[in-house]
Amino acid sequence: MVFFKLIEKISQQNKFIKISWLIFGVLLITTSLYCSYPRKDNYFNSRSFSVGQSDFDAVEWIEKDANRKPYVVLANQQVSVAALKTFGFNRYYKSPLERGVAGPNGSPLAYSETGGVGGEVYFYPIPTGGPLYQIYLKMVYDKPSRANALEATDLTGINTVYFAINKYWWAFDKIVEEAKIEASSFKIINDGEIYIFKYQK
Repeated sequence: MVFFKLIEKISQQNKFIKISWLIFGVLLITTSLYCSYPRKDNYFNSRSFSVGQSDFDAVEWIEKDANRKPYVVLANQQVSVAALKTFGFNRYYKSPLERGVAGPNGSPLAYSETGGVGGEVYFYPIPTGGPLYQIYLKMVYDKPSRANALEATDLTGINTVYFAINKYWWAFDKIVEEAKIEASSFKIINDGEIYIFKYQK
């Protein structure tokens, strides 16, 4: 209703005002369309984080490096989503821990990351407060030490743990340098977009 009244008012004005409003409308629509798409160009690099090629490359490299042996990964949501898309929900480990054993932050470790009970843990963290994701948070916010990484082996009974850290993570440089000290080995993905550290029990 207001829009039609505005058009009616503009149509009663002289030619100069009509043209000015027409130009304003065209610029407004063009700007709206331009700003509504995420982009990476010479003028603006969109910083909204989503699953990228580096996340898929990291998942593929870890799978190849493991050489068909069981492993678990400590990673953020984007890398975990890439793993879910690549492998689906078909790789769980039964936790050898008894229910009630304290894990990071005092939370019980042995429960299903799918929300049930029984000690099944998906091999990548599912960021819903599950125990593997809690260990990942301990690695990035406390210290990326071998002892912290190997909590994942206690949780899953699997002796090989990978820790992936993305370049955009807060304190990335500090985490990388600290992780290099105690990791068995590490791999740089796509010119440093992701570092992958390997720990073995």
